[in-house]
Amino acid sequence: MHRIARPSSLYRALSTATALPSRAPASSAVADLFEDQVTNHMLSPRIPPPPTPPPPPTHMRDAILYTPSEKPAYDRQIQLELQTVAIAVDRYKKLANDATKRGDVITHKPASDLLYSWYNPLATSIRDAMESGCLSVNSDSKHRFPLKQETAQLLDTLSVDAVTVITLHTILGSLLREANGVPLARLAINVANALRAEINMKRINSLQRMQQLAEQRSASNVKEESTVKRKRRPRKPHNVLNNALKHSSSLVSAVNYAAQQISIQGSTWCVTELVSLGTKLIDLMIKASKVEDRDGNIVPAIQHFKRFRKTDMTTVGMLQLTDSAIRILSDNDMDFSGAINPKQQPMLIRPRPWTSPTDGAYLRCTVPLVRTAPSGQRDLQDALAGADLSTLFDGLNALGDQAWRVNEDVYEVADELWSRGGGTAGLVTKSNAKVPSKADFMEEQIKAFERRKEEMMAWRAQEESDGEEEEPVFDEKKATRKLRMERRKAQKLNRELVSMRADTYHRLDQAARFLKEERFWLPHNVDFRGRAYPIPVHLQHMGCDLTRALLTFSGPGVELGERGVYWLKIHLANLLGADKLSFDERIEVAEAAMTRAIEVGRDPLSERNVEWWSNAEDPFQLLAACVEVANATGRHGGSRAMERFESTLPISMDGSCNGLQHYAALGRDVEGGTQVNLVPNSRPQDVYSGIADLVRQKIRAMADEGDEVAQLLRDKVSRKVVKQTVMTSVYGVTLIGARQQIQNRLAEMKEVPEDKLFVASMKLASLTLSSLGDIFSGATGTMDWLAECAARIAKSGREVQWTTPIGLPAIQPYRRNERVVVQTLMQRVKIEGNGGRAPVSSLRQRSAFPPNFVHSIDSAHMLLTAVACRKRGLNFAAVHDSFWTNAASVDAMNAILREEFIRLHERDLLSELREGFLMRYEGVRVDDVPRRGQLQLSLVRHSPYFFS
Repeated sequence: MHRIARPSSLYRALSTATALPSRAPASSAVADLFEDQVTNHMLSPRIPPPPTPPPPPTHMRDAILYTPSEKPAYDRQIQLELQTVAIAVDRYKKLANDATKRGDVITHKPASDLLYSWYNPLATSIRDAMESGCLSVNSDSKHRFPLKQETAQLLDTLSVDAVTVITLHTILGSLLREANGVPLARLAINVANALRAEINMKRINSLQRMQQLAEQRSASNVKEESTVKRKRRPRKPHNVLNNALKHSSSLVSAVNYAAQQISIQGSTWCVTELVSLGTKLIDLMIKASKVEDRDGNIVPAIQHFKRFRKTDMTTVGMLQLTDSAIRILSDNDMDFSGAINPKQQPMLIRPRPWTSPTDGAYLRCTVPLVRTAPSGQRDLQDALAGADLSTLFDGLNALGDQAWRVNEDVYEVADELWSRGGGTAGLVTKSNAKVPSKADFMEEQIKAFERRKEEMMAWRAQEESDGEEEEPVFDEKKATRKLRMERRKAQKLNRELVSMRADTYHRLDQAARFLKEERFWLPHNVDFRGRAYPIPVHLQHMGCDLTRALLTFSGPGVELGERGVYWLKIHLANLLGADKLSFDERIEVAEAAMTRAIEVGRDPLSERNVEWWSNAEDPFQLLAACVEVANATGRHGGSRAMERFESTLPISMDGSCNGLQHYAALGRDVEGGTQVNLVPNSRPQDVYSGIADLVRQKIRAMADEGDEVAQLLRDKVSRKVVKQTVMTSVYGVTLIGARQQIQNRLAEMKEVPEDKLFVASMKLASLTLSSLGDIFSGATGTMDWLAECAARIAKSGREVQWTTPIGLPAIQPYRRNERVVVQTLMQRVKIEGNGGRAPVSSLRQRSAFPPNFVHSIDSAHMLLTAVACRKRGLNFAAVHDSFWTNAASVDAMNAILREEFIRLHERDLLSELREGFLMRYEGVRVDDVPRRGQLQLSLVRHSPYFFS
């Protein structure tokens, strides 16, 4: 392949801090952001150079796991992990410090958690105080300062929720901003003034509405107004408020000032009233706010003390957070495990084997075996403690032991195209979408209207219509609405482009950092269902086309041989879009494209070649295949000699709608299994085309009966239209979700009028889902049974828990969102908890269980295959239901994955699940498992297109 003799454009941009072209202002902003992050060491750590001499491992177990020759890589890995954690801590501290300085108790996560834990106790105390009248009288018997009756009545207009939220935010925000303590009197006045502003704002809005109604009534009698001398109209409340806001940095002060200016009765409270009300609320807050100290004791979060003030020789009452509260909120606390999430890097040495739920992968950084939400951690830890996880550990260790390197040829091409501005081969463009201006947009709309008008007038002239018909008039209001919609679309797209550009920067930056590494490793962990994922964030083989193509197996490669050449050609044909053809036909496609593929591999950036490979569905993976073919033929002089080439390119074998494959195997569904290639056939069965054909038949029948929507959709139902819905049907897609998916596809085709998209997509979604039920009756029966089991368990108030086929306890973490929403003066405030003790969400438990159960099965199949391939000495990686190995090893992997599938499903997994439910959920009725069909699982051994 032609080498690009120039430094990396990404490194050049980052090192010289060169702004992007002026035609892409948003891109420039992103570049500036990344340059700032690199300057502050907050993007990602640099790869440490090899140490001289290397220090020995500091952990005795590591000295056993790693050989002396691995000590240099071991030391570099330690440095890399320490840098990664330091960057994450710095990032967290900066965000937390910024929030603390603002007194922002919502974006500061620890403070937000405290708010939620204090909310209910404080709300209960305030409700009791308001109902008993205690809130309007200071409880101090020596100094009783009752509120005026008018003020007390105004206070009663506020809801308990509003008073609670305002009190919480004002007090905790002030204590966060002033760590050395806040004078009690000042804080009391601030709390009361915030409540006064809430009351005043409601009255300002009410007065504004009254004036608007009065103006509307007076406008209905304009004639009478012209004969009577008009009275001077009072100032509009919102105008006064807006003027006050211009001259005040405090919204509370501005609202209270505006209320005074428009002479709202009762808008001014005396200091005595302010202090009386504020201190009472502070007292309630102190009693309600509790935290847990290091010993597990419940202690106060706020303390009251006195401080001597030298300026006027007086003692001042102060409020301050206690040490226990500061420990929870402080950024100096050493336990960041629940607050930070280091963006882990690939490893420079073999990952530490998983031996327990908290011990594995990285050398110093602790990562969990199972990714789960904080709300479910305690239950999961208890379940993991008694589980046999040896098979799961073996599978993850097999995946983590696979060594990788960056595909330098693909990286250079991607980096060059990115430096040219992107927008090619699936790369995000650096140019923003144009936001239409009103003048240009209206001009285009008027021109389009005039064209349509001329066409209409010409048609009328041809028809020789005698009737007087109105001449069309341009609808400016409709055009304005369309302008607003187009502007919103463009602005939304530009916001999304910023995020996508940042993601591309990260991917290319990570690839550049590891470019010269001969090998590195990607440790894995699992989600709660057992699905395996690489822990590194940006440089890994799961993700978009670019990230998959950027990685290849590390050397030495495996000599292709005759079968390796065969599978390399099949891989090339698959990437050329021939994956639905028979293998013989795919070989023909690959042979016909071989000359062009070699040309692309040797010169991928020529204009002619870029146009060819960049328009493929997976352009960079196609490029990687072309480079591999070119290297093999170029080095050994012809396709025949390719057999001696040592290839490192991963070749993928993909399941045929793998979720439906597992459903068909669970129910021994003959018809469904045939559709997803569980039985031998001379050519691959395409379930998406089969569903599309059935939907087309139904549409034609409905159209012949006079259905207008069906007539509109005739000859417009393609495989592409229904593919996403069929694919996601096994993952619980609803009719609403299916309608949106199909609407997106119809909109891309631009063959259905925009005003008919909704009804057309709804009809197609309904027909697609019903057609799935017709073909996969066994799968839908199993789905219904699983959903019903989950519904009954959730109704009993418990989450659905089961054990996956490889022994992992799986617990669905879906609970109701614990949140309190209060509309206050400032904004609509949401206070959320972590959901640990919230009731289970019956709806989500039911709808999510069928797909989650199948995910736990497909992940078991993949991990069992990984273990077997590793025992055979094969390179192996996977993206869920896409299994990767070297071209020469595909035959061996194909045999293994079929044997593991049969071995897995020879177990009666549904009966095992039912027995587990009966043992775990006493009192919950679980129906018998659905009746099985007659599918012979042994046929999978001989089905060439089961994975292809």
